[in-house]
Amino acid sequence: MVAIGPGEHLQLPRGVRGVDARSWVPTNLGWSVDGLPRAARRTPFDVFHAPAYTAPLWGVHPLVVTLHDVSYERRPEWYPYRVDRLRRWFYRRSALSADLVITDSDFSRREIEAAYGIHADRIRVVPLGVGAPFVAAHAAHAAPPESESGGPVILHVGDLHARRNVGVLVEALALLRRRDDELKHTVLVLAGADRGSGRDIRARADALGVASAVRIVTAADDATVVAWLQRASLLAYPSLYEGF
Repeated sequence: MVAIGPGEHLQLPRGVRGVDARSWVPTNLGWSVDGLPRAARRTPFDVFHAPAYTAPLWGVHPLVVTLHDVSYERRPEWYPYRVDRLRRWFYRRSALSADLVITDSDFSRREIEAAYGIHADRIRVVPLGVGAPFVAAHAAHAAPPESESGGPVILHVGDLHARRNVGVLVEALALLRRRDDELKHTVLVLAGADRGSGRDIRARADALGVASAVRIVTAADDATVVAWLQRASLLAYPSLYEGF
């Protein structure tokens, strides 16, 4: 197996050889137009797998692309990025040029068909796996910082952006703490990077009087997430759209 452009600091698994794929344009698009195709031309391979949405834009076949979802295409209002049209073109072009598309679920297969018109015969569903840190036999039992109250913990794992619908958890937290004396010390832990919703979440928590009970843990590596999962009373996931 060969990994093209793995980066200098990435430790590759045993038996995997790294191939440099530097591009004259230091962007993902530039890498796919220049660096990846040039590296692939000098690297013998049977199948090229692009594991996340974007693929070399010319000269690489047979090509397999993994699309975890097409939320950006089905609900573009959730992605108000300055270059979103270019990004969506890039993702579409990668998908349409692939000989085979892999996705996480039958739901995403149907969404990809609808968004891109790719026939179902060119899409394969391969469910996501579970890494060793999240398997009970391997998980470390390092407790995360306790909440100040020591009360129940509601945990949400995932980056914070509009489609994750995290505001409803803040409202539920306020309701629980107000209605039930046994739950008045409940805290909400949000483990994931802030992708633009953090300010609104904090504002809503402040307006509902639960700001001190909402924790945003942005540096949530696997060990941190496992520790919070072990500590949590409840895992809550009110997302409006997920590929898995």
